[in-house]
Amino acid sequence: MRNLLFNNTPVVCLDYRKVYEGIALASELTGCNKKSIIHVCKGRRKACYNSHNRRLKWMYAKDFIEQYGIEAFQELHSTSSDFY
Repeated sequence: MRNLLFNNTPVVCLDYRKVYEGIALASELTGCNKKSIIHVCKGRRKACYNSHNRRLKWMYAKDFIEQYGIEAFQELHSTSSDFY
């Protein structure tokens, strides 16, 4: 069940303005810990640090759409396998 959460829950990196199709992919490409991304998305932490010691803020894609609207979401860069 946990792997489904990591692989199928889209997240938005607010700092990079990118959408990642899953938490596992976001973790792999940005260097942030998967659990840390989840804690930030749930509001338990304000941000997490990646492997380059850069502070990143995250939101679940559904929460981003609720807060900013679908138009703002469509302006984000979609990321499936690239990072930069």
